Amino acid sequence: MIIRDYDTLFRDKEFIIRLARGLNDAPEAEQIRIMVFMMEQGFRNEFDEMDPTAIHLLVMDRYVPIATGRIYQKPDAEKTAIIGRIAVVQSRRHEGLGSLVIRELESYAKDKGFERIELSAQERVKDFYRSLGYVQEGGIYYDEYCPHIMMRKILKP
Repeated sequence: MIIRDYDTLFRDKEFIIRLARGLNDAPEAEQIRIMVFMMEQGFRNEFDEMDPTAIHLLVMDRYVPIATGRIYQKPDAEKTAIIGRIAVVQSRRHEGLGSLVIRELESYAKDKGFERIELSAQERVKDFYRSLGYVQEGGIYYDEYCPHIMMRKILKP
């Protein structure tokens, strides 16, 4: 189900943002994740039981899909959201689109009353998340073959 489409201005460019529950109405998000996580990075278990109910955010530049991410409520933690699967197509990296995805997901979380966000970051991009206010919690663990860390951010009202 498409929740909403809207335009946003970011770094003097206008993008279309789509929010959809599940991947059925955001198949482009699924394709971006296949390209980035499976084809480029070699993950095999990209899709999980959260995908059908999570809110998927898709960023489009003139209807061309370029970035995605997802958010859902942490089980057994009413005020905590989990974001993840942040991916930007290779040709559009280093334009700040990952920051745009995070900003829009955080905005959604605030609108829904969440007070905290947690994420599982690939260890190699922890500084990106730190620059956005996330703090590392705990040590390194492995998802498939890739080192990850848990990070958390308290949302300001």
